[in-house]
Amino acid sequence: CLIAPARRMVVADVNLQQPQGERSDELLEKYRCIITRLRLDIRFLIHSLAEFSEPPETDEWEPLAAEAERQLQDFAAMAMKERLPSVATIVSMLNLRDSLLMAMIDSILYWQAVLHLELRRETPPEGMARLQEQVKMMATKMDKLPELYVLPHFPKVTDCGPYTYDKSQHAMGNDVVSEPSTLPGRFRTLFIEMHSMEKHLRRMKFGASVKWKPNSHVRSEDLRKEITVLFDKFSKLDHELQTSKAQRHTPWDQRIEQLNTKIQEKELTHSQLLHSKHKLESELTFLRADHNNVQKELQELKERNQKVTNENLPRLEKIKVLLKETWSEVDSLTADAAMLSAMFRQQVVEYESAVTVRDAVFSELSKVQNELREKNTKTVYKEKELQKKETLYQRTVDARRDILESYQRQKTAIKEVEERHEIQNEVWLDLQAEAEQRDDYIKDLRSQINAANKKIDLLEQQKKLYMQEFRKKVGKPCGMLLEQLKRKTNS
Repeated sequence: CLIAPARRMVVADVNLQQPQGERSDELLEKYRCIITRLRLDIRFLIHSLAEFSEPPETDEWEPLAAEAERQLQDFAAMAMKERLPSVATIVSMLNLRDSLLMAMIDSILYWQAVLHLELRRETPPEGMARLQEQVKMMATKMDKLPELYVLPHFPKVTDCGPYTYDKSQHAMGNDVVSEPSTLPGRFRTLFIEMHSMEKHLRRMKFGASVKWKPNSHVRSEDLRKEITVLFDKFSKLDHELQTSKAQRHTPWDQRIEQLNTKIQEKELTHSQLLHSKHKLESELTFLRADHNNVQKELQELKERNQKVTNENLPRLEKIKVLLKETWSEVDSLTADAAMLSAMFRQQVVEYESAVTVRDAVFSELSKVQNELREKNTKTVYKEKELQKKETLYQRTVDARRDILESYQRQKTAIKEVEERHEIQNEVWLDLQAEAEQRDDYIKDLRSQINAANKKIDLLEQQKKLYMQEFRKKVGKPCGMLLEQLKRKTNS
């Protein structure tokens, strides 16, 4: 009785394990698909960011993009090797994607902030206050603002973001996120600025308002909406006019034939509808008769059920009581049977343990007797060996004395060698410190050279711009001015 349910349980477990394995494989495939999709999106954003912004001051785009792509490739490869899907990996890649998107949006909004500054708009639009303040600070510190937005730092996979779980914010079971991340707000600011720029461009071309009467003005936006509504009405009326013209120009015979065909079609549909109406009315009467019959049968069944329940309720209660008593007796019998089987098993185990103990005692007794015989023979042999070892001991004492003397001589020699080695180590450490100081000095010189090269490039660009401005305004090359200045200084 117990083996059959156990077999059923094993079969059910095997049947459950198969779909669970298939679900885990499917989940792993979906996880890898998400990782590859995020990796491709992030790679595209890394290479697209170079078109709209400049790298941090100490970096260049090509090595920075290559390093970021290498780190992303290693991170994605580690995620692909995992046997179970990891939420932390997806969170890190989502944070990196959002930070790259925000950097791209900031680089586009930077141009708009520069435009607001040049147009001298006092109140910044909604969401542009931070960038407006940053551009004002840069304008006070620099003579010329950079053409592209300079990134403060390049985003990395290990950076935290809006998808990172912070335990301090979700303490005491408060896992409800009440505010959205900063990315939707940036998108909203970008769309608002695009819409405002479109408005300004339209006003620059078409004007902000239209003079309707001597003292009344209408906005161009309202006028545009009204024009679109009127154009839609005009197109509909034009279509209706063309269709009516086409119908008028057709011959009367064709129009009569078309009307006759339409009348025949309508008569046919009318006859079909009448036929379906008669059918439905007959079905309705049939269903009403069935409904009445069912209601009568239901009433009879309710009466029979009431009689049966009134007759059999006390008997059912007695049967329930008897069932409870029988179940309790069955439980007690099963408990007694289990106790008896356990007692028999314990008795068998105790008998087997007593037999094993007896066999072990006999085997140990025989072992002890054999050991006693061996020990008697060994004592005789040991006495002979003792005499031999005494002579050997005397010889070893003499040899030990000689070894000790040689050890002391070698110890003094080792101390002298160690002292020489310490002196050489001190000299090597001094040389290493000098080499590190020289390396630091070389690094400082290289950084100074790089800064000087950048300044030279900037001065060359300014020189070219000044020469172009001079040629545009004067119409002569800048060399003529330099030669005149040289002649004046020589004279």
